[in-house]
Amino acid sequence: MNQEQKLRVYEIASTINGEGYTAGEPVTLVRLAGCNLRCRWCDTPYARDPTQGKVMSLQRIWAEITSYKCRNVLVTGGEPLLQEEALNVLIDKLARAEHRPILETNGSLSVEKIPHDCHVVMDVKCPSTGECEKNCFSNLVFLKPDDEVKFVVANRADYDWAKDFADEHGLFTSNGRVCFSNVWSELDPKKLAQWIISDSLPVRLSLQIHKIIWGSSTRR
Repeated sequence: MNQEQKLRVYEIASTINGEGYTAGEPVTLVRLAGCNLRCRWCDTPYARDPTQGKVMSLQRIWAEITSYKCRNVLVTGGEPLLQEEALNVLIDKLARAEHRPILETNGSLSVEKIPHDCHVVMDVKCPSTGECEKNCFSNLVFLKPDDEVKFVVANRADYDWAKDFADEHGLFTSNGRVCFSNVWSELDPKKLAQWIISDSLPVRLSLQIHKIIWGSSTRR
């Protein structure tokens, strides 16, 4: 690992993964600072500004990660791929040390060069975000079979758009993992659950269980 390389980090913490197929598992959270999108309902606005982060060497980041003694390491943001070069060095190091690296990305930047041993959770932005046109749809060909595609849904229009998109791009038949999540402040999860049940969608309903545990203002 190149000790001279650095990442701009907002926080490193031990917590419970709140979303997706690894929800409920203990995880070391590495939240990087800076994001290239401004989603209307963003629930981590504090991490969008790169100047709010602390520049840390990979050596220091590694020391903090290993102090938590947790195999799962979730790198999120902000948008981690804005710091792709150093990020990939960290991911490689995690994989070689038998950690399980998980990367959450907003889907606007290419995932092609992410190390193969990393589990990718990629957003596809629905219309209500205001950033739908920023989706990098070519990313779909680079995802591995056990990677995840996540749609965050604010209303029925978002749901119908996400359902049609997933169907048109073969996400329901590719043995891939598809998650539908509700916008915490705008859509009752009961409604989203009923829509999924009514349409018999082969998706996972992903709730932000960290907010259920610690409250909606939690940053973890």
